[in-house]
Amino acid sequence: MRVRELLRTALDRVPDHGGALALLGRMKYDQARYREAAALLRRALEANPRDPDRWRRAASAQLRADSLSRAVRTAEEGLLLFPGQVPLLRIRGEAHLRRNEPAAARTRFEEALSDVDGAEVSSREHAALHVGRGRALEQTAVLDSAAAAYEAALQVDPEHRPARTHLARVLARQEEQLDRALRLARRAVDQGPATPETLGTLGWVLSARGDYPDAASAFERALAAGDAAAWVYEQYGDVHSALGNDALARQYWKQALERTNDPASLRQKLRSGPQS
Repeated sequence: MRVRELLRTALDRVPDHGGALALLGRMKYDQARYREAAALLRRALEANPRDPDRWRRAASAQLRADSLSRAVRTAEEGLLLFPGQVPLLRIRGEAHLRRNEPAAARTRFEEALSDVDGAEVSSREHAALHVGRGRALEQTAVLDSAAAAYEAALQVDPEHRPARTHLARVLARQEEQLDRALRLARRAVDQGPATPETLGTLGWVLSARGDYPDAASAFERALAAGDAAAWVYEQYGDVHSALGNDALARQYWKQALERTNDPASLRQKLRSGPQS
């Protein structure tokens, strides 16, 4: 509290004090107050655009605040000053993914991966680029190539939790290597803390294996964790349908429909599936 008061006092005296803006923005970011953090970090950039870390933090805050067009713009402006900055390349690709632009995202991640050669980048950041490319491929249902991208991520960083999670889910979608998929999904959950995505992936794998009661338990935990994606609700509905819980199946499909940008499969399920 004392540090925040001092920063506010500094900004009252010098509103464009870049250091104070950057530090306060980082504090807001750490508190998950991303919209406030994004505004402060953008102002910090205007005070000193020659710091590549400020570009990264500002673009990341905008991404987390779902200001996706701004995140793309900030990343691209930063790349004009600092070409090849891998975090900015990754954030730009991630923003395209969230805007449901998989072709653009794939291009951006592939550009970033080509820039990694010879660059000083952590194994985690390198793996994240492969995962981003895989997600873009997965969004367009190119599942074999998506799986290969996640495998590449695990080659770079064997402990990369998102790579484990996404690979397990692709294998479940393909109904292939389900024993391995289960090991991947369980390991991702154990890496903790549990999230809707890791628990939902475990549920999907268990469902693909026909273990519907355990799948239902995993999906219940995923929803209890909060802010689950549409696919978690849809898959939980599928599990209830398999268990003969027709009313619950329709309930979760409807909740998935409210959250999705791709409603076709859900509308088909609601038309042709069990009627309550």
